[in-house]
Amino acid sequence: MDPFAGERGDRPGADEAAEVLLRLREGAIGGQHLAAGHADDGGGVGFVQPAAKTQAPADLADPSSSKSIFSHSTRLALPYSPALGALHAWMRWGVWVFALGGALWVLKVAVITLNDVIGRDTDALPVPVLYLSAVLLMAVGATAVGIAVLRRFSWWAQLLGAVAAVIALWALYTVLDAILKPTFDGVGPSWLHEELGILATGAICLLVGVFLARRIARPSPAL
Repeated sequence: MDPFAGERGDRPGADEAAEVLLRLREGAIGGQHLAAGHADDGGGVGFVQPAAKTQAPADLADPSSSKSIFSHSTRLALPYSPALGALHAWMRWGVWVFALGGALWVLKVAVITLNDVIGRDTDALPVPVLYLSAVLLMAVGATAVGIAVLRRFSWWAQLLGAVAAVIALWALYTVLDAILKPTFDGVGPSWLHEELGILATGAICLLVGVFLARRIARPSPAL
């Protein structure tokens, strides 16, 4: 008598189920083994996939992808948007515009000096043209400087930076002029103390614009 007959009688079909499972294990297809599925995949029976075939998502593995979590500089990469693309396109050109404006203010003071040496009116042409052109270029280019400083942040932060940079430019000139004008009053030609604030501001804008342009153009180091 089968000592387990009573137990099997309590579970009809147990013999048939056990036989089917045994045959399945003996005849595994293609050398793959069957295993009970994990709870995450529904708990079914299926083929076990080798762990070595598991691949990381391409967006995480490729640091050059625009969707990469990490950029080449190991900072979090910003998701691409048309607004960011437009801001950064202007940034690359605008910093040079800013530098050009500063150069024109320096050139203005040089022309004033030349006019004084040759006996012309110090404000004779092209001094007014240089002055107005420089103010326009520096004000417009300052927006690119603000974007460049905050280029690692979101597009709305870069827009705020663009506005703040124009205000900072005005503040820079106001402070320098307030310091240099009384300090050098009565020193050198009569016009010198009036132009030192312009000269200093123009030189700073020229240097900052060139520095940012070269920094932006420099390729990011690879990871």
